Amino acid sequence: MGSLPCIFLSISLLCCAVSSVSAECTIPIVLRNTWFSFENGQQTITDINASEMTSKGTCVNIKADYHVNYTMVFQYTKCYYCVKLIVRTVNVLEKIETPCVDLHTDEEPTVERVCRGLNPDQNLITLFSENSVPVNCRSSLEGVWQFAYQNRYRFTEQRDTRVMMARLTVDGCQKDYVCFDFVPQHHNVIRYRKGLAMIQSNFHTVCSWVQFPNKQKWRYDIFLKKDPSPIRCPVAGKFNFTQRGDVRFETRILGGVTLSPRPNLYCKWNISDFSVCDVDQKTIQVKENYCLSVDYLGRPVDIYSDPDYRMKCIGYWKENLKSYLITYDELDPFSKYRCWVYQRADLNRVLMSQALGPYCDLQQDVTSWNYTEGAAVAIEMEEYERERDQCPMHFDDGSDPWSTKENFIKVFSFTYSLWRGNSATKIEVFIPVLLSKLTHYAMVAENRDIDFSYPASISETSASTSTIMLSVRLAHYQITAN
Repeated sequence: MGSLPCIFLSISLLCCAVSSVSAECTIPIVLRNTWFSFENGQQTITDINASEMTSKGTCVNIKADYHVNYTMVFQYTKCYYCVKLIVRTVNVLEKIETPCVDLHTDEEPTVERVCRGLNPDQNLITLFSENSVPVNCRSSLEGVWQFAYQNRYRFTEQRDTRVMMARLTVDGCQKDYVCFDFVPQHHNVIRYRKGLAMIQSNFHTVCSWVQFPNKQKWRYDIFLKKDPSPIRCPVAGKFNFTQRGDVRFETRILGGVTLSPRPNLYCKWNISDFSVCDVDQKTIQVKENYCLSVDYLGRPVDIYSDPDYRMKCIGYWKENLKSYLITYDELDPFSKYRCWVYQRADLNRVLMSQALGPYCDLQQDVTSWNYTEGAAVAIEMEEYERERDQCPMHFDDGSDPWSTKENFIKVFSFTYSLWRGNSATKIEVFIPVLLSKLTHYAMVAENRDIDFSYPASISETSASTSTIMLSVRLAHYQITAN
């Protein structure tokens, strides 16, 4: 019996160490700092000192649990607030709190009384220290860890566009069956939708159309190729644009500071430029501040500046009456893949909205510009090609993404008899030819001679062959002739 008092004494000391309540509230040093958080859609700065907290008032009661969880009662005018702060690291806190609590004049503002309405399941608000202190991560990450997480599927049966797959666990055991409905691949994109998981292995049951979520509004999910190959952009040309959004296009220098300073240019007119002007029309170049001035010969004076953004087009299609575009930018710090919604508003006007990531939200359209609809920025573009830009406009709404619509240079060879008696027997002619005229000449040229009667730029070369070569820029047709 003599040992019982010792047992009771140790238990009481343990309880005191785990939990303590103090009527004289002194906020612990670990909580005293200036903290940043995002609350109710606003960036918030909270200052905590030894006795007060921003917008909560003066601390009147505190309860500490394990020296990491602190529940405090603050008084501000006639209101009492309960705030629970959880210490994650010296630089990170999380909190939950109650709204204003009214007490009678004879009631003491204790933690038990004021915090009885505190909901422990409410969303935690994270606070980050404005005066952060470096910590050693090794102590928290060091060790041997074992984990496994994966979704593995095995093909079992296919009919039309539906494929039934067996879903496997981490150790390879079969768990259930899921049906996928695939749209035929186009460009670097595979669109699909997934049905409900079922234990049965009958194709007609698992891949029944009713197993796919039948929402009023829905769209396909997408797979994007890991190393995509660029394709011709559905929107091409030279555009002047205005923008609106949370994450706008900004002036920057790709690759860092240049080796030598660029010359200063006197510019009368600066615009924001969106251009797809390469020969293949596969790269989008965006310049947020572009000089539109020209010299006395009509030549652009801004020939040294580089674009702020370079994006490659890797896929586009039309779905739910909306045209979608996927671009790829290796230097994008947030997401290399970006989804766009685009639409032609007029003969020379195009509207586009860029998403925050590789997937466009169902609510996003060409006017979306903020995070509520999954968009980063919306731009309104107007075509302005100048005489020397050589940047033809092109637009494809994506109704048929499977057709080949490449822009390339084709060299044709024709026999002729115009200069056959002269010493110069090879002429190279580089002229733009209308497709209708070229088709006519190609049909006539079969097994016969052609006499070109319109003027051309001719250069005499060797006297051994009789060949005329035309460099023609074609968009959709390929014509051959003997």
